[in-house]
Amino acid sequence: MYKAGEVRVVTAEAREDGRSTKLKDLIADPVWAEAVEASPLVEHYLSAMPYDEFVAAEGARVLSYRASNIAHLDCMVADPAGSMERTRGAMPLSLLDTPSRGWTHLWSDALNHLNDPAGAAHTLVSSGPLYLAVRTLPQFWLGGSYEAAAGAMSRAWVHQELAFGRLDRGALEKFVGLCCSRYKSQTQGVEWKGNPADLDGPKLLSRLIGTRVKAAATHGAVGQAACEWFACVNKVKKVPVTFTSGVGSVAECAALLAELYDVLEAKQVSDTAADNLAALRTDPSLAWSVVKSYGNANVFERTDMYVSALGALGAACGVAVADPLAAFKAKFFRKGVAPASPDGSLRYTHGDVDLGALNANHALLRACWEALLPLETLRDMPAVITGLVAVDKATVDWSVYPPGIATLGLGPVAVSGLQHGKLKLGKYIGVDFTGEGPPPAHGYYSRGYVKCVEGEGLEGTPEGTVPGEYVPESFSKDFAGFHPSCKWNVSMVEREAKSKVDDEFGRTLVNLWAAWLEDYDADDSHTISLEELKKFAGHAACPSSNGYMQTLHDWARTAALDGSLESSFNEVDRDGSGELEFREFQQMLGAEQ
Repeated sequence: MYKAGEVRVVTAEAREDGRSTKLKDLIADPVWAEAVEASPLVEHYLSAMPYDEFVAAEGARVLSYRASNIAHLDCMVADPAGSMERTRGAMPLSLLDTPSRGWTHLWSDALNHLNDPAGAAHTLVSSGPLYLAVRTLPQFWLGGSYEAAAGAMSRAWVHQELAFGRLDRGALEKFVGLCCSRYKSQTQGVEWKGNPADLDGPKLLSRLIGTRVKAAATHGAVGQAACEWFACVNKVKKVPVTFTSGVGSVAECAALLAELYDVLEAKQVSDTAADNLAALRTDPSLAWSVVKSYGNANVFERTDMYVSALGALGAACGVAVADPLAAFKAKFFRKGVAPASPDGSLRYTHGDVDLGALNANHALLRACWEALLPLETLRDMPAVITGLVAVDKATVDWSVYPPGIATLGLGPVAVSGLQHGKLKLGKYIGVDFTGEGPPPAHGYYSRGYVKCVEGEGLEGTPEGTVPGEYVPESFSKDFAGFHPSCKWNVSMVEREAKSKVDDEFGRTLVNLWAAWLEDYDADDSHTISLEELKKFAGHAACPSSNGYMQTLHDWARTAALDGSLESSFNEVDRDGSGELEFREFQQMLGAEQ
């Protein structure tokens, strides 16, 4: 079981107290051992140590990474903490693809808890303070791939990992280099005459700046210029000189670039909790950044949204962010697993949510709304924060949000004010669903944008909406956030009646996946790519005699012919990688069930 006050971290050296295990010997599974052998961490250890010792280490880093190449484990584990003998669950092998330079102690969520349910629950809520106390090492900046860096900026946890704490300077410099390289390839050294917002490299850099509120306040418009400063300092040829021609020297470009690095890598909040809490109430840029991040926390396990964008901020403001479903999950620790829906996500109802914890978490967001509700325009905010340049806009999706998140922490709002696809929250701020097409046939809107409509206001609820707390009655269809497809709107009785059908469907999906990997996973990626699926669907008859593959071919062929195959694929491929892992595959076919 989890031991309070200590962490498991990857180290280059074994500990003298013997609480270290070679990574390749950690998990008794050949898939794990093979992945470690092929990784940069092959000579490293997993070590157990006191939390305070890790935080104090000069070379300590917290790993930010995209969980992929998932291994599903059920085997013995050589736990350096001595508290576990067996691990059961998913392990993202992608965390092993981390260069070993520039750090001595590396914390990652999956290796910290090793799938111990109590440890995983503690890791969820304790990661926020860690991202504030220890420099973050973004793995996706280190591999030399612009696509990986760009895709990672849409990860849910980015809004906690990269928003408030300190960043690793070496990784930051590599990231700016990736943005410069993309800028070079897109412009071919010729001054850009089109819309600057269409320049991929500068736009990606602006997205990072927009995530870090202090940097946005001083350097919100330097994305393109910074790419040119980098090119000048590092002697990168065939890069436009739109912003550097008048600078004068390499030394001046280096000074400008260093200033940007300094503000980007530094902590973005005060060291005083009271000052940070006061800033939420008075600084609209900070408040909007927080609310936007909460809405954009796109995670597979949707209930992680309760914590995924608030943990670090809570630590900065002296608010202990808790998981409102922690008590519900704890009931199942002895069994090792909580009840799951067919797609593998947590199965629960709104009655399982601890409203005390939810409302306590939302104290941070209610403070933000105090700064936002009186606004008549967002004109004075940096464009990289509002999303005009940086793309990341404040969104809501009532069809998938857990209970209590519909208004991004504002609290219960009567849905009677939703008129013509718009729901008013403040004097001008509201949720606009009209960009997603005509009103749905069943009358329930789902996906919309929180935005400011200057000069016209949003029709809907009367002015004077104030932040409030949730009560059990707040989750009825009379309040914002209710949607027929929300899992928590379905009673447990209905779910149990449906579970037999779901279990059979789940077994079919597992067999389908195994058959695909055996016969059609040409690149041995343990994924299904869109191109592979299109090629498979292109056969008039199923090329396999396997009955499960015949089932998959029937579906894929039909979807290809009616034009829905690619859209079905892209709908679950949320990171835009062009490849589906098993859970995404489950979601795709589950939607067609």
